[in-house]
Amino acid sequence: MGQMRAYGTSVLASKQISEYQQHRLRELDTELRDAFKTSLSTLTRPAATIRNAGAAALVSEDVGRLEQQMAKLLLMDVLSDSFVVSSEEFYMLATEAIEEGYKQLYQVLLPTNGSHDQCA
Repeated sequence: MGQMRAYGTSVLASKQISEYQQHRLRELDTELRDAFKTSLSTLTRPAATIRNAGAAALVSEDVGRLEQQMAKLLLMDVLSDSFVVSSEEFYMLATEAIEEGYKQLYQVLLPTNGSHDQCA
């Protein structure tokens, strides 16, 4: 997501895109989708063993929604040469997606439900 954020922001700021940049953005989009699917399948297994499957579902919904918004903006706006979205708006959306991803991963991997014993 970070690479897509940097690349998309750069292209939107310059309001022009080369054929190579279009190809690279499509590659990044595909890589992001593949990594997202792999991460989710990996996370849901441990989540079930720690009785936190609901948190894994949150990762799927929240981060997936943000990832789709980011990819949709990038693909529809940048790759179509319309450049309607500002680089700042895209940067903020991508940053929100990244932050939400880390937040949700943290909740899945380190749940805080008060049932952990305190170390003395």
